[in-house]
Amino acid sequence: MSLYGFFTTLAVLLSLAAFYRSRRLDKRDLFLRMHTDLLDEIPMRGRRVLGTIFDVNTATWAAREVPATEVYRALAMFDVLGLYVEQGWVDRWTVMEEWGRSLSAYREPKRLWVAARWPNNDEDRWPHYDLLAESAAKYLAEGRPSWGYRLWLDLRDQGRRTTRRLA
Repeated sequence: MSLYGFFTTLAVLLSLAAFYRSRRLDKRDLFLRMHTDLLDEIPMRGRRVLGTIFDVNTATWAAREVPATEVYRALAMFDVLGLYVEQGWVDRWTVMEEWGRSLSAYREPKRLWVAARWPNNDEDRWPHYDLLAESAAKYLAEGRPSWGYRLWLDLRDQGRRTTRRLA
């Protein structure tokens, strides 16, 4: 290999490494912003309300007596987090480590609250949260997958993202 070829290869490798590092830092920064927003006062109050819902009676009480803004905000933030994970904009495994328990714990209270809030409506609300919460429940039940399986899941998800682009 000539000296020119060596430096060209080195430049390409350094560019790829810089791109990869920049992408990782962008994902980290977006996750930290979402984490901070989830810890804001309104979403936190919404999660507290969801935490009081155990059955149809408490869900009906919460849907009637508690201002919906807080619960909306909490669920909307979880939904956006789910969208970010689906799109690969934040790291799935970091989200599972930090928010897996909360995501999983509020699945049933969310279902009960939505059913009490809109009793005759089957519209799917906050679908990205539902997928993320299901994934979190599986993550908690089975534990952190091996490095190879995580890599396979990430590559699979990346392939899915590229086939579902808007026209």
